[in-house]
Amino acid sequence: MSLTKNSAGDDFFRYYNLRPYAQAASYGSPNAAALGDLVRLSSATQDAVQRCAAGENPLGIVISINASNGTLSVAEFTGGVTIILEYTGSAPVVGDPTNGKVWSNGDRGTIYTSRDRVTRNSSGTGIVIAVDAASPAGTGTAVVRWP
Repeated sequence: MSLTKNSAGDDFFRYYNLRPYAQAASYGSPNAAALGDLVRLSSATQDAVQRCAAGENPLGIVISINASNGTLSVAEFTGGVTIILEYTGSAPVVGDPTNGKVWSNGDRGTIYTSRDRVTRNSSGTGIVIAVDAASPAGTGTAVVRWP
């Protein structure tokens, strides 16, 4: 998929937001995590993350997995980062304080298949800054920014 717009797209790598985490027990087998999983801190395992379920706000996204020990490299969504994510359900509304926020949908996208997708929700922490035709990845995707 080629990017076709000038609007913000993927810009979530910072020297200070890449962190190693263990996989929480909820992942099951030691190497069950996948690149592109939206993750949150685990409440059951210290210094570990688990894949977001529907309705959870992500801490970040898995960008690499250590093949020997399963340690995850997570790009945390710190202030100012943007990422292209597929959305499901009603399209987010850019600039709307209620309908312009998203959180995890807990599943993999069908258009942008390399990442988990999001859904519109006023309790979400991600703010949509471009959607559909204005998103570099096109219809069904949104550029999400973390404040």
